Amino acid sequence: MRKQLFAVLLGLTVVTSSAQVRNLKADKAPAADEEPATAPLSTGPIVDASKPPPATIADLVLLLQSYKPDPAKVQELRTELERPIPDSAAPAELALAWHRRAIAAEELGETEAWMASLEKGLEYAKPLDSSGSGNEVGSYRRMRQDHAFALRSGRGIGASLNAFEKILEEEKGIPNGRMIGVNFHIATMYTLMGDLDRAKTAIDNAENVFRTLRSRRRLSLLFSNWSQFIERARGQWLRRQGRLDEAERAYTAAIRQVEAEVKNNEARRTQGMWAMPVERVENMVELARLALAKVYLDQQRLDEAELLQREVLKASLKRNGRNSRVTGDALSGLCATFIQRGRFAEALVLAGWADQSLAEAGLARVSQERLHARILQANMLAVNGRSAEAVALFDEVRKVVSDDSRLEEGYTVATLNSLRAYITVGRNAEALRDGDKLLQNGIRYYGADHYFTAEARAFRAMALHRNGRLGDARREFERAVGVLVDPAKLVGKQQTSAARARRLRVILNEYLNVLVGKKGTNNQKDIAEAFRVADVARWQSVQKAVTGSALRAAAGSSELGARIKKVQDADDELEAVYKNLISQRSAPPDRQLPAVIATMESRIATLQKEQQSDLAEIRRQFPQYDALVNPRPADMATARKALRPNEALLSVYVTPGGSYVWATGKDGALHFHFSPRTADWVGGMVKRLRASVELGGVGPEQMRFDLEAASALYQELLAPVQAAWGKADTLLVVANESLGQIPFSLLPTANVAPGAAPAGPPLAQFRQTPWLARKVAIAYAPSISALVTLRSLPAIMGQRDPFIGFGDPDFGASAEKAASGPGGNRGAGEVARGTRNLKISHAPVWDENLTSADAIPPAPPAQPGTPMLTPLPDTRDEILAIGTALGADIPTHTFFGAQASRANALRADMQKHRVVAFATHGLIAGDLPGLDQPALALAPQPGRDIHDGLLKLEDILKLSLSADLVVLSACNTAAADGSGAEAVSGLGRGFFYAGARAVLATHWPVETVSARELVTHVFQHYAKDGKLTRAKALQQAMLEVIDKGVSLDGRGKAEFSYAHPAFWAPYALYGDPGR
Repeated sequence: MRKQLFAVLLGLTVVTSSAQVRNLKADKAPAADEEPATAPLSTGPIVDASKPPPATIADLVLLLQSYKPDPAKVQELRTELERPIPDSAAPAELALAWHRRAIAAEELGETEAWMASLEKGLEYAKPLDSSGSGNEVGSYRRMRQDHAFALRSGRGIGASLNAFEKILEEEKGIPNGRMIGVNFHIATMYTLMGDLDRAKTAIDNAENVFRTLRSRRRLSLLFSNWSQFIERARGQWLRRQGRLDEAERAYTAAIRQVEAEVKNNEARRTQGMWAMPVERVENMVELARLALAKVYLDQQRLDEAELLQREVLKASLKRNGRNSRVTGDALSGLCATFIQRGRFAEALVLAGWADQSLAEAGLARVSQERLHARILQANMLAVNGRSAEAVALFDEVRKVVSDDSRLEEGYTVATLNSLRAYITVGRNAEALRDGDKLLQNGIRYYGADHYFTAEARAFRAMALHRNGRLGDARREFERAVGVLVDPAKLVGKQQTSAARARRLRVILNEYLNVLVGKKGTNNQKDIAEAFRVADVARWQSVQKAVTGSALRAAAGSSELGARIKKVQDADDELEAVYKNLISQRSAPPDRQLPAVIATMESRIATLQKEQQSDLAEIRRQFPQYDALVNPRPADMATARKALRPNEALLSVYVTPGGSYVWATGKDGALHFHFSPRTADWVGGMVKRLRASVELGGVGPEQMRFDLEAASALYQELLAPVQAAWGKADTLLVVANESLGQIPFSLLPTANVAPGAAPAGPPLAQFRQTPWLARKVAIAYAPSISALVTLRSLPAIMGQRDPFIGFGDPDFGASAEKAASGPGGNRGAGEVARGTRNLKISHAPVWDENLTSADAIPPAPPAQPGTPMLTPLPDTRDEILAIGTALGADIPTHTFFGAQASRANALRADMQKHRVVAFATHGLIAGDLPGLDQPALALAPQPGRDIHDGLLKLEDILKLSLSADLVVLSACNTAAADGSGAEAVSGLGRGFFYAGARAVLATHWPVETVSARELVTHVFQHYAKDGKLTRAKALQQAMLEVIDKGVSLDGRGKAEFSYAHPAFWAPYALYGDPGR
């Protein structure tokens, strides 16, 4: 009797009605030393985190493709499903037989047979005495609840909701635990349909039942189960309203409760009470973790989200197999995470697998899970440029939803991507229909001025624009953008995801078109607003790094500045630890390191606790902190104020629809020009220019420069606004897209042909070209706001040494033997004496053409050997020349050979030096096995390999500088196709964050002798004239190399001129160009 009472009160709810036989996958039992699938109840973080995450989803795809059901188990279930049921048996026996058949049908993914068998069983079970527990196979109450859940898979939310509400009507009377589970299902379905009031009523009902039962202490072993249902329903309800911090707390509580239920369920079994199958409880744990991952995703905590989803997917594949609702939900969650990462081809593959997994589990197309997976597929088809296919799938999903009147009432098919897809195929009225629905839901769930609502409003404005309602579009854009650029409205605890940044650029690009059109405008107010909008769209990691440095400088005391730096460093460390844990959890069980995972978990908890404590103290001492962390974008007036006399500002913003150009001086008018040249055209011109400055394998007579492409860029983008900058001596350039891969100094200011070579060495004919470098000094800023921030920094006080430099590192066993003689490793007749980068294979990336779940990813390539690094003896002369020009203490502040090491770079007090220089090889992620970030190659410790000598971005972020200038006479910022564009935003970002005011870096691998000469000239000019700015010193050095620089052979005879841009143009000055 006691066992029956507990069973009636416990509130059985279905995750899978027979999880004890769910695993159809042939798999060995876990070894004794393997970690359990479900972690014990703990007070640590939900996720742990120490190697980079897998490069692609190949490991997951191969795992899914290798899945095979257990033939014996399938045959066992098939036998049960097909077992004859005699009509002459007693009703109780018939009810039991039909229920067993239903269980087998569910396990086989045959939903129609599952539902039909339950319906048949209910006919026999309903008239029977229901005095039992109601949880036995064959009982009316068990089958009734199983049937309500089965309807969700086979007939959709509407039918399932009706069935669960009917159960509530039948169960009126004495409160029992079963009603908590029923109300959980009702609440979650109402939340999915957007009826938050009814959802809240169901949650309240569940809480009232729990409150009544909680006084019965003999039921204490059931409290954790009931509580987790309530917290999961509450978390979903809160998340739907954008109350993410509260949702996180609710889901975290649910996970703790369901982890406790694992123990309590076993305790009930031991005491002879009713207990759920272990697999079902473990699936409840995984569902709660997937729900928390969705909140992390909304908060832009992508690493934590991916880690949880990967863990759940692998655990579910092992426990449930591929044909499982949990497996399908995990794949849908991972798809959403990869969407946020901007990895859209992989996201499309995951969406296909999610739908396939759910279909194999027997879920019909009308089920919410498959509707969600198919909408994800349609979204990714649209983003991957397959709009026609996307629209067809959106239409198909909409038809399925419209067939269920209750589902159609609340379930939304419209997405931001559906709106864009309808616009792309010319169905503008349907785009506006989706926009209206998105905005309506945004206001309803989040409020009129929430960030999510502003995104919906802006996308609706696009549809208004395409439907010819320009005035309405403009008003909606203005209101939406005001929210989207407001730091106080941001949603997320970490850096903005690639997908959100992409959406913002799409919005701002369309708003620019509305403001100034493709033919331009004479309205100065609109031009100025467009100028501000373009700067917002251009914000990037360097802007955040500059802001971080400025924040510490504004704190007012070194102690407070150090505390702010500690908080900032904690963000970077947390991100790194989470990435490492993703990799650790993605490894096979026999390669996971439990001790390492436990250490990382402890480190996460410590970092988070210390960070919260430090933030509280910072806010107490520095009330302006939160406002300064995310500054508002600079407007035209602020930009002009930041300019100095004889400076001009050039802002170029390239979009898929054309290029926008603004130019102004400190006191002059704002000049604006719109060019119909698109991002594709600009990118093509840049690619041609990059190809013509690549060094290697050709003699000087064969070297060419694409003057046609260079002239086209100048005439399209700079010439139309020359009146604004033509009289300046320094031009500050802010550009985006592929324009960030070239220095503007190599653009000719007139259409010219190469001409015949004059008397003199080869390549001397380029001395006659009217390069922009002859007309104006040039510096670059990542955004207008970054320039304003740099110019607002307080002057650096205190005595500083002039210089510290590192060059000619001894790479030890990793050093390639240099060829003898002054020619270095250059072959006969070749130009490139030696370049400061590596040309090796990079880490594997996902093939963007693989977008189908059937696609077979290639096997990982064989692990490459450690590449050999070419010695760079010329860099010693370069560092010595800079130090001599600046009056440095050469023996103390220059480091060469084995002393040019990572250890010495980290040990040096960088705050005491005005100029910091590194002359060596520059690396980007993938250049070495396991290298996942930019780095400078310094000397390893004796007996160690090159990895020991890498000064990585994570090291640079920890430095503290007070440098006017950091010289990176090393790295290439991008390859010819732009694949390496992270080097400036990586290494450069790191040095800006550490406190540099300006960074001198290179656009492509430099030829080492000409590089030494150019950098030496820069600092000779800079030291000689105390009023000369950094930008003017670089300009004069470039002209000196153009006009006088020559390469000498071993006998001192001129071989060729350095007038070709490959030699004098790679260096670019980023940041403040001043003194």
